[in-house]
Amino acid sequence: MTNIFDNDELRLAEEEVPEELAGATPWKIMIVDDEKEIHQATCLALRGFVFQGKPLTFISAYSGEEAMRLIEAHPDTAIILLDVVMEKNDAGLNVIKHVREVLGNKLVRIILRTGQPGESPEESVIMAYNINDYKTKTELTRQKLFTSMVATLRSFDDVATLEANRQKFAELYRDLAEHSHQVEQINEQLRLEIAERQKLESLRLEQERLRLENEFLEREKQQMVKRAAELASAKEIAESASRAKSEFLANMSHELRTPLNGILGYAQILKREKGLSTRQMDGLHIIQQSGQHLLTFINDVLELARIESGKTKLYPVDVRLPYFLKHIVEMYRLQAQRKNLSFVYKILSPLPSGVQVDEKRLRQILANLLGNAIKFTHKGKITFTVGASSQESAISQSESIIHFEISDTGIGMIPEQVQKVFLPFERSEGRLEGVGMELAINRRLVQLMGDDLKVESKLGKGSTFWFDLKLPVIFLEIKEELTSGRDIIGYKPVGEKGRRLKVLVVDDKPSGRSMLLNLLEPLGFEVVVAENGRQGLQQAKRFLPDIILMDMIMPIMTGFEAVQEIRKIAQFQDVFIVAVTASVLEVDLEKTRLAGCDAFLPKPVDVDKLFALLESHLKLEWIYEENKEVVTTNNEPELSPESGGDEEATPLSPHDQLVAPPQEDLAMLFDLAMMGDLISIEKQADQLEQKDEQFIPFANKLRQLAKNFEEEEVLALVERYIDIRN
Repeated sequence: MTNIFDNDELRLAEEEVPEELAGATPWKIMIVDDEKEIHQATCLALRGFVFQGKPLTFISAYSGEEAMRLIEAHPDTAIILLDVVMEKNDAGLNVIKHVREVLGNKLVRIILRTGQPGESPEESVIMAYNINDYKTKTELTRQKLFTSMVATLRSFDDVATLEANRQKFAELYRDLAEHSHQVEQINEQLRLEIAERQKLESLRLEQERLRLENEFLEREKQQMVKRAAELASAKEIAESASRAKSEFLANMSHELRTPLNGILGYAQILKREKGLSTRQMDGLHIIQQSGQHLLTFINDVLELARIESGKTKLYPVDVRLPYFLKHIVEMYRLQAQRKNLSFVYKILSPLPSGVQVDEKRLRQILANLLGNAIKFTHKGKITFTVGASSQESAISQSESIIHFEISDTGIGMIPEQVQKVFLPFERSEGRLEGVGMELAINRRLVQLMGDDLKVESKLGKGSTFWFDLKLPVIFLEIKEELTSGRDIIGYKPVGEKGRRLKVLVVDDKPSGRSMLLNLLEPLGFEVVVAENGRQGLQQAKRFLPDIILMDMIMPIMTGFEAVQEIRKIAQFQDVFIVAVTASVLEVDLEKTRLAGCDAFLPKPVDVDKLFALLESHLKLEWIYEENKEVVTTNNEPELSPESGGDEEATPLSPHDQLVAPPQEDLAMLFDLAMMGDLISIEKQADQLEQKDEQFIPFANKLRQLAKNFEEEEVLALVERYIDIRN
């Protein structure tokens, strides 16, 4: 077959359009080539070409730049026969990019024709550019050109038809939407007309109708005015309520913490007395435990308020992580043993000696998760796992990712409960204690620390909660805790002359002054007191104290004002001032720092924290009483947080075999335990002792649990012996 570009006699010839095709819109074919002979040969080869009853019309461009201009002027071009190498080696390729990307023309079909295939290899071009065919000039015969044109025009026609149909469908959709809107308007109009007719039918006289309408409009106007006034009033009431809520919480906290300071303070002081009977020690324990319960409730209310207002902040401090965890484990291992549960403490990898973390918040999270695990587990074990996270390798030596995980073999949850477990006020079936805020608060606190609290649970199998914290690592000297269980009875003299340290206590409440005075004087401190800020300022000038314990809310002169005045005196620039206050709102904590306080100690005063502050800032060395004999549980392993591996506590075994009372007595005890009626449970225990001597061990254990307010343990004890069929 003869190549059309090898014919020396080819020339551009005009041809009359047949009369039957005179009205047809021709196909636009653009020829882009810098060789005029190519244009002539192409036109000649396609002379008389007709497809689907339409002839061809040609547009010629002799460079890539000219082609770009022409295609913008003729966007309805069907085919571009495009050379690659023209004024530039990639001129044709640039035309493709311009058409497809700049002009966004996806309809026009592009056939690439090149006489130098080595410049633009077919495989790379066809993959990189949006073209429809690739031909070399040497292979393009008249017949192949004809075939290529038919196939390409058919493709163009199909695509153009699809695009036209799409536009028609879009237009039809718009018409349908408009029609639907009109129908809706007509329906609405009909509804209005029907309503109007019903109104007209109910009126006998036009004058009465107008009167009623005017009255209705007037009432509407009055109601709108009234509603606007109500909304404005409601807004003012809401804002006032918010202010009142903050003020109430502040006042409530202050008013409750102030007497609690005396209750818990003196409970701690009295427990240090010698020669107390068991009954007296039990009474003091109940007083302290009840006070702590009330204090926890106050803190929860304030915590909820802070969470709701978005004012919760973190205050990282230096923490000896192994000992911090050891204390938590010791406390909750004992609780687990009381329910005959195993407690497993796993340390997967060596822990840093010290980290910086908000100790209070981390203790709050772990305590709640461990407490819940024990509360909702009636048999089996609790596992507390700590170690370096799998992400640890990506962290520098100054930081460490610590993984915390608490799992249990308790009642578990169904998937629907797992999805809701972190919602505020959500209480799953079988988990009805409390108001359902603890897990929501814990999750928010973990999120503030940089991670999220996760959970997995299966009904009847147990639950697992875990989170990871990236914590700054610090070096803290590991001291042997030899003072555990020993009371402080004094301190070693300070300086060469062994002078007594001076403490100034400023508090408007006599109970607050008395408690701190009776706590510190027996230890060898020289203590003076003042009942307001003005007296405190005068006493400071006279007494020259080493440390000042300052209440912040007082009459005449507040603690804030007094501290500011004291700091103005040159000789008191370095004196250590501790804010001792019943207000624990964030704004008040910030005010104490701005006023010039060095530390903050909330009421009720925690004696151990006070002693720790004195030891740290006065460089004290405490004197302890001689070691007390400590009775430990048989077979209980000692915690060693520095070493890895599993450490499991064996469940306690009762010293005496408990003989359970009859099922009718157990059923009554079960009902009382479910209601939390501990007083009636103690009375039932007394009756059991009188009923039969063999029930005395059971009654003693029951009474002890009730006296300690351990509702969960009472219920667990009864459930172990009650016949569930009853």
